[in-house]
Amino acid sequence: MPRLSSPTTLPSAADRKALRRPVAIGLVVSSSALGHLTARALDLSLGGCRIVLQCRMTRGQFVMLTFPGFSPIGGRVAWSDGVSSGITFDRPLAVSVLHHLLAQP
Repeated sequence: MPRLSSPTTLPSAADRKALRRPVAIGLVVSSSALGHLTARALDLSLGGCRIVLQCRMTRGQFVMLTFPGFSPIGGRVAWSDGVSSGITFDRPLAVSVLHHLLAQP
């Protein structure tokens, strides 16, 4: 994902490496700075997601995301505006995992 000039500037769809799909999935975000907090994913791709978490996260901060029914996924904060944050996964999701998460009601 390209570096952003400001935390409130979101990358355009053309800048993304993978198409993000809209979702509404509850998850747990964990880090040494935050502890364990509940959040909601608003979009998801093989390479990352956008989450809503009512706190500003630091760009580059390592986090673990735990989606229901799956092992934690490591990632880094690409941007944060204090309400939502973009997370780039350390490794792409398996296609089967992405399909399963997209199929959740």
